[in-house]
Amino acid sequence: MSNSTSHPSGRALSIGLKAALATAVPVLLGIAALVAIQVQNLKSTMYLEAEGSTVTIVQLMADQMAGGVKWGKAEVVDKVYADLAAQDGNELSDVLVLNKDGAPVTKFSNDALNSAGDLSAAVAAAAPKVDAGEISTSWSGQHLLIVAPIAPGGEHIGTVAMAWDLVRLDAMIQTEIWKGILFGIVIAGMVVGVVAFFLKRSVTGPISTVTGVMTTLAEGDNSVEIPHVERGDEIGRMANAVLAFKQAALEKQRVEA
Repeated sequence: MSNSTSHPSGRALSIGLKAALATAVPVLLGIAALVAIQVQNLKSTMYLEAEGSTVTIVQLMADQMAGGVKWGKAEVVDKVYADLAAQDGNELSDVLVLNKDGAPVTKFSNDALNSAGDLSAAVAAAAPKVDAGEISTSWSGQHLLIVAPIAPGGEHIGTVAMAWDLVRLDAMIQTEIWKGILFGIVIAGMVVGVVAFFLKRSVTGPISTVTGVMTTLAEGDNSVEIPHVERGDEIGRMANAVLAFKQAALEKQRVEA
């Protein structure tokens, strides 16, 4: 009957790496949740700020269009938004201006931006608010739709509907999302590195040393020094157990001599 020692096949992960990965998983999940919350808050804030500033612009334009709408002068109305539409980086994609009877005074579509299509449906949906003298805001995909009354002195003489293509804002938000993801990956990598380094110095390294000494003793070399016997933790107890084994082997040699 022979005794054999089994050895694990393949290359197994070390205890330190397993512990580091186990630590990194909840850290990464926590960072991911935190980043998701921050991104959502950032997204909401940026959209609210964009909506608020755009409503102000549309309201000012509606006031400036009043004369042109009242007298049916499309060229006067067009001048109100022409400079803005011609600027590089502007987000005004579509304009529809109606008189008090609902007939079009002028319309505009910016070929450089994605069009929101016909704004008549947005005007119809916003009619209750606009008739009450309020500004209506809504979203259609990446477009912010704003419908405002043209009512100088409280007299409702027309309606302006504008669509703003906020694809650039979406791109900015996506950039922030990727920054957050990369930040989380970097932090998780640092956690894995720190934990793995600590475990190698304090746990797996000493364990490997002690097991190496045990192997040497098992091969009959009793002159080897036993490290870490001064430690008061589990590794110290393991080292002292190996020391006891060595002392027993030396005593056996002395008796047999």
